[in-house]
Amino acid sequence: MKVLHIIVGLEMGGAESMLYKMIAGAGRYASTETHSVVSLRAPGIFGPKLESLGVEVYSLNLSAGQLSPIAIFRLAKIISSVRPDVVHCWMYHAMLAGALIRLSRGAKDFKLIWNIRNALHDEGAEKWLTNFIIHLVGKLSFAPSKIIYNSYVSLEQHSRIGYDKEKSMVIPNGFDIERFYPDPNAKERLCELINVETDTLLVGIVGRYHKVKGFQYFLRAAAKVVEEMDVTFVMIGDGVTEENEELRLLLDKYHLYHSVKLLGLRDDVARLLSGFTVFVNSSTSEAFANVIGEAMACALPCIVTDVGDSKRIVGKCGIVVEPRNADALADGILSVLRLGQDERNRLGQCGREVVASKYAIPTIVGKYSSLYQLVTGGVCRSSSSSDSDKALN
Repeated sequence: MKVLHIIVGLEMGGAESMLYKMIAGAGRYASTETHSVVSLRAPGIFGPKLESLGVEVYSLNLSAGQLSPIAIFRLAKIISSVRPDVVHCWMYHAMLAGALIRLSRGAKDFKLIWNIRNALHDEGAEKWLTNFIIHLVGKLSFAPSKIIYNSYVSLEQHSRIGYDKEKSMVIPNGFDIERFYPDPNAKERLCELINVETDTLLVGIVGRYHKVKGFQYFLRAAAKVVEEMDVTFVMIGDGVTEENEELRLLLDKYHLYHSVKLLGLRDDVARLLSGFTVFVNSSTSEAFANVIGEAMACALPCIVTDVGDSKRIVGKCGIVVEPRNADALADGILSVLRLGQDERNRLGQCGREVVASKYAIPTIVGKYSSLYQLVTGGVCRSSSSSDSDKALN
């Protein structure tokens, strides 16, 4: 079975990471599908990685927000060339493009799947054009055979603004528990990188610098924590550097320059993550944050905000606080840091067991493989029988 994925871009991000993990896992766990990928933008970080797996990657090299009739025509030509059984669109702009082609004349010989990767807690954090497309795409939700969400909260939010609930289902994010694991050498590695003693308490956060990540609440909470305990805070992510003027102003405001280490975007997060004492996610809007699952797989106790499916994921294995509440976040961090090491280890092991049982990559790959079989009826376009052709219409 041929599956063609259309995604907005292939830079570092949750959707891009999940697409890569799913395709890599499909090859590793003997899935029957073959995959190819179209990036509406540049090949990005994941393009070469996908190609190294033998995946055909096409890049339209569009600018952000650009989706012209010419771009749709180019995309349609790629689909005609690949002749996929399934076109799987990731994120709104790709979903719009896929729907337009699916509804056009002569483009009804593949099954269309949409994949929505974010929640709608804070539409004000999105650009006006993105908000317009979110609502426009909802009016076209009769086009796909299935609409996939990575969280139940996101499914309910989109259903309320008109997305077809009958076609909707949840496939959560998946995690490689062999890559993300409790590495006993990570703490020493991380402490050497940031030049602190190995007995230092390290509170970590990972994410790109964006309004929805709630970094202002994280730093306000950090200021309260350092008044009570000797703690170092570690921040990793795109834009999380001293060159970020907005971030510098926040560090000045809360007098945190000596307590916060900024590591920026890194490609070795898996080797550093389990060096944290605790992990924090301070987001004001999420569907299913990949990094929460990665932290849990590393057996880290987690303090997260109650957005998206974070509460459902963490459950009894961490602490959940209301979003935009720095005091609650600080109290959560302090409560975990004041636990004995054995109790922190218990919370962390609880989280790893949850990820291993519910969100391991083989499980999620199997769910996507079953989805492709479901929408096609198990029939591929490569079949020569007329009955097979009819089954796809």
